[in-house]
Amino acid sequence: MKSEKLSNIIDFSPGRVVYEEFTIDDGREWVEQIDRLEEDLLQVVFPGDVVLDLGWYPAFSRKGQFQVRVIRNFNWDAPIFYAEVTKMDILRSVLEAARQTAIESALVVA
Repeated sequence: MKSEKLSNIIDFSPGRVVYEEFTIDDGREWVEQIDRLEEDLLQVVFPGDVVLDLGWYPAFSRKGQFQVRVIRNFNWDAPIFYAEVTKMDILRSVLEAARQTAIESALVVA
């Protein structure tokens, strides 16, 4: 299976993808692709200074995990959504939940 960007799989609207380096081949185990797993994989900006962020921590480590955060007003110390994921098959549902949280948070601010 070829690599595909998440923005082609998940509709992040009304957010705007501002950074996307996540091109993991979901047909292969993530440990076989560890050289692609870094802290900055995806960032989506929503209205109201809301950001959805995806990274792998620690970068390039087999002992790492995906971390999904939604932050508001650039407050990285107090995310309004946070999840750690080690299995790629549930990453999509976690990102969709994070997107919904970002949308709801953006509506509260608007």
